[in-house]
Amino acid sequence: MKAELHCWHCGNDAPHPVMARTPDSEVTACCAGCAAAIETIHGLGLGDYYHFRGDQWADVPTPGEELSLALFDLPELVAPFIHSEGEEQTLTLALDGVHCAACVWLIERALKELPGIRTVSLNLTTLRVRVSGKNINSGQIARRLHNLGYTPRLPVRDGLLEKDKKASQQLIARLLVAGLGSMQAMMYAVALYIGAFNDFEPVWRDFFRVAGLIIATPVVFYSGWPFLSGAWRSVKAGMMSMDVPVSLAILMGWLGSLVFTITGGEHVYFESIAMFVFFLLISRWIEQRQRAAVGRQLVQLQQGLPLVVRRWDSAGKFGSWQPVPSMAVQPGDLLQVRAGELIPVDGFISTGGGSIEEATLTGEAVPILRSQGGPVHAGTRLCEGLIEVTASSRATDSLLARIGRMVDQAVDKRQAETIRYQWIAARFISVVLVLTLITLAWHWNTSPTAAFEHAIAVLVVTCPCALALAGPLSISASVSAALRHGVLVADPRQLLNIRRVSDVMLDKTGTLTQSKFHVAATEQLVLPDDKAIMTENELVTIAAALEAGSAHPLATAICHYADSFYATNTTATLPCMDELIHDREGVSGNYAGYRWRIGRAPASYGNEPGLTDLMLYRNEKPLYLMRLSAPLRDEAADTCQALRQDNLRLHLASGDQPGPVEAVAGALEIDSWRALLQPVDKALWVAELQDQGARVLMTGDGVNDAAAMVRADVGVAVAESSALAREAAGIYLLRPSLHALPMLRQLSHRAQKTLRQNIAWALTYNISTVPFAMAGLIPPWLAAIGMSASSLLVTWNAARMASWKS
Repeated sequence: MKAELHCWHCGNDAPHPVMARTPDSEVTACCAGCAAAIETIHGLGLGDYYHFRGDQWADVPTPGEELSLALFDLPELVAPFIHSEGEEQTLTLALDGVHCAACVWLIERALKELPGIRTVSLNLTTLRVRVSGKNINSGQIARRLHNLGYTPRLPVRDGLLEKDKKASQQLIARLLVAGLGSMQAMMYAVALYIGAFNDFEPVWRDFFRVAGLIIATPVVFYSGWPFLSGAWRSVKAGMMSMDVPVSLAILMGWLGSLVFTITGGEHVYFESIAMFVFFLLISRWIEQRQRAAVGRQLVQLQQGLPLVVRRWDSAGKFGSWQPVPSMAVQPGDLLQVRAGELIPVDGFISTGGGSIEEATLTGEAVPILRSQGGPVHAGTRLCEGLIEVTASSRATDSLLARIGRMVDQAVDKRQAETIRYQWIAARFISVVLVLTLITLAWHWNTSPTAAFEHAIAVLVVTCPCALALAGPLSISASVSAALRHGVLVADPRQLLNIRRVSDVMLDKTGTLTQSKFHVAATEQLVLPDDKAIMTENELVTIAAALEAGSAHPLATAICHYADSFYATNTTATLPCMDELIHDREGVSGNYAGYRWRIGRAPASYGNEPGLTDLMLYRNEKPLYLMRLSAPLRDEAADTCQALRQDNLRLHLASGDQPGPVEAVAGALEIDSWRALLQPVDKALWVAELQDQGARVLMTGDGVNDAAAMVRADVGVAVAESSALAREAAGIYLLRPSLHALPMLRQLSHRAQKTLRQNIAWALTYNISTVPFAMAGLIPPWLAAIGMSASSLLVTWNAARMASWKS
């Protein structure tokens, strides 16, 4: 048995080894990239790297296109990441592929060998490398990192994520302080409550009160600072936000307890104030997590587009293609796009042609053949060919950018709105404060101390802890229940709205059907007087040889189909094609004295609805027919039936051809369908249904579905959706299945029921106890116990929701 070879650099298997030279001997590498990395490391005198790293293999990405490194030679792109102090410059880059201390050691040593570099610092946590020196050459640094096997990139658009991360860390710190402070203050309060029945000695009473003051003060002024500062900003602006009454409640409770601690009043309420701050921070933390998730999705979408492109520069005798920032492209500029690259702007093809995957916009996985004069859009990918594109707009005005802005505006609108139950809580607190003032004035003539104590009792007994918890805890429990069923809820309001939905609009490709094609049927054609009859095995391997170098989904399906023949015939080999050509007619090449071509089958061969037919030609004579399909999901029929049984009307919206769309609609008994829809068309159809009084749930997976999801009452993105679709949708299916769709209506009804129960209990308790507290019949310590019991009841009821099963 032949011994297995491994790459000296990355440790992967090396079935086709490439030899790399070192000062000691030649070593094996899995590819030319790893071989270059080995020789570069030893050439710099850093061979100790392989001893230093121990058993840790470096993870070396596949070498990128030359264009990915060209952006580091563009001053306008690199300048924002260079900080200058006198003659000293510091360049900050982000790195991918860094995993261990050995990588840090290698990078720092290698970069210091470059001229002008004084210091190099790599943070293994943030994956940021800072290079300082004089006359820094960013292009040289990037290429040195690339030669070592790492992927440098500019930390573009990371500022938003860093800001959100810092804000999240601050909020968690405040939450921890409030949680620990609440528990400790409650321990001191228990001692005081027990002492109230056992004639506590004043010295111990004062000790526990001072201890509670020390614990509660940082909770009020550090953990509660977001509410206090928010209230101050609202007052300065002449507005009444929820932070105003909340801050007044916190400060009055703290100041009243401080006065009673100094004057020897009967009760203090440090533990109640600390708990109040803690519960409010929990609600704010849940909201912040939702906003941060939205921000991450938007950044991922933006980072998907290229930062640099090739633009034709007519300067000089012959002119040349020069790398320029994509943001510098103007209408009329001529750009070059190669196979595998993303198209950076909207435009039309001026020269060449190729196969373009437009799944980003249309949701269809089948690439479209485009030739001279055909339109192209930013974010689509050129799978095959070489094209020159004349830009028709700037990158910021592309169709993809407009859809992104549409979704961004919708999200901002959602975040700016105040949830109805928060509005109730804010108004209720305002009423409570008015009642507190009335109580203070009512008992003031009897005794100012007693009046203040009764006012504090009113404030505590009506403390809206339960009310503040009712909404967030109920929603959080519902989100948790959805998560256990494989559903991520980004917008809780959409979860609550599902129970009102009357119509469900479904995307086809990737939603109701699988995103990958497979060979459904084949037919070998017999030619008259054919003396070179071939077996099906031979024909399949020839078709796979033609498609082997293509990224086309249909080509991938054919190659996978050929794998099944290899599994039963271990001696089969892939033919070697000569003079391969990719054009509008398909892929052609020479083999065994014949000219072979694979492309679309003529319509005369009876194209069946829902199937894509390909034909293998020999010397332009049809020889082998292959029918491919993207089959329905296994659960699609059951899901549609369950939705119909729930009295929901179903609609199918697709950018595909009418034949496949009609076939899917008929198989699933969908009420209505429309084909050849652009993203705007889907959104208009949703609006049309809404104008007829319908409440629409839109389900999809692509960027082309985002506008419709935003327009719909509820947006649901299926698993493996695009970043924009996940961000546009309020609900995201984590599992590759549609079974959760019918369950969501049941969950919505239960969530709304639990939410109303908690709100009703919190309001009933607070309203019913106010008259007794105002009359001085409820002592403050009993009011604090009642407030805590009310909060516990709301928490228990919400916890039952977390264990809900469909």
